[in-house]
Amino acid sequence: MNTHIRRLNENDPVIISHAFQEQGWEKPVEQYLRYLVEQHKGERVTLVAELDGAFAGYVNVLWNSHYPSFREQGIPEINDFNVLIKYQRQGIGSRLMDRAEELIRERTDTSRDWGRCILRLWQSSDPIRPPRIYPGWQGNS
Repeated sequence: MNTHIRRLNENDPVIISHAFQEQGWEKPVEQYLRYLVEQHKGERVTLVAELDGAFAGYVNVLWNSHYPSFREQGIPEINDFNVLIKYQRQGIGSRLMDRAEELIRERTDTSRDWGRCILRLWQSSDPIRPPRIYPGWQGNS
């Protein structure tokens, strides 16, 4: 299996929304169109994972966090991190997180603790499964 991580593009909003609708999650096309506009403005980067050419998941890096204290300190936020259920536990989330870490390292002042970022995890559609931190991701490696 071949996993490819890339930035969100103009073809993705409909594909992503449809993929989540197929598993019963409401993720409107407009959400991803907004992500695309914000990415073009340099406010966020949306990373998309594909497995053998099929959409599998995504994660966002927000350069200006919604949390005031982090925004004031220039600490990025990793948010809206989703992998389709059928692709979970195959290393895709870890690959997305690894690439998000790389982006943060590339852009953040390396003289300070670049790993200080906010990671928000939800598994909103499954109240039984607790949120998990992905193996190997520690935010300070």
